[in-house]
Amino acid sequence: MTNPILSQNALNLLQNLDQNTSTNPNGMADYNKLLGYIQSDPTLINQLNTDVGNTWVKSFNWSAQAGSGAFFNGSDDSININVSTFTAIPPEYLPYTETFVLAHELGHSEFAEGNAFGLPTPFQAANTLQGLVGDGTSDLTSGIQAYEGDYNYNESNSQLLGFNAVLSEYYGSNNITDPTAAQIQSAYKAAWNSGYGQYFLTNVSRNTYSLQPGLATDNSGTGALAVSLANMAAEGNYYNQMGSGSVSSTG
Repeated sequence: MTNPILSQNALNLLQNLDQNTSTNPNGMADYNKLLGYIQSDPTLINQLNTDVGNTWVKSFNWSAQAGSGAFFNGSDDSININVSTFTAIPPEYLPYTETFVLAHELGHSEFAEGNAFGLPTPFQAANTLQGLVGDGTSDLTSGIQAYEGDYNYNESNSQLLGFNAVLSEYYGSNNITDPTAAQIQSAYKAAWNSGYGQYFLTNVSRNTYSLQPGLATDNSGTGALAVSLANMAAEGNYYNQMGSGSVSSTG
């Protein structure tokens, strides 16, 4: 798998993490770690180049917000990365946790601008619900259910992107271009150890993993998941059932 090149615009925004030591005294060291993970991950590089290039993401910041591995702030189009994950996560799992979190939050920035499925953006969904309230509608049940459904699709779309970024990180950092079945299992193990694998995988045995029922791979031959309505619906069910019991939940 040949890595694309991280754009200068994306690099310039990420460098704010290197320069910002007020929230994170270890900002320079943590930035260098994160940049190294990104440079090993073709999927994440492409995602960053697209989102920064379209100005869907305008800044990267450190955050000390409890209970969140990272979050996308739609009011200023920023991605805010929790400093605690760099010390709370075991070093051997950190590349996979951080790439999952970053790809997940980039997914939220993308969904805020629209999507290929014709689903409402969060802003559109909120406006629809607000309109029902403003009209004095007596029964808001269907409106609330629709709003929650839109939220679930947004969340599960980001989950799928995070999972695929972890697999890409594993292959890129191990110089794997055409993964064998055994190497796909190793990539699944990396996803499992990232703290988010339970949303996608069943641990059949110590080193054997299978996809949760209802999830389907794309045609890349890497074990990556198709970003489709069917997968979004299926993954959303697992996300809701399991809550945010991951190592570090995302926004």
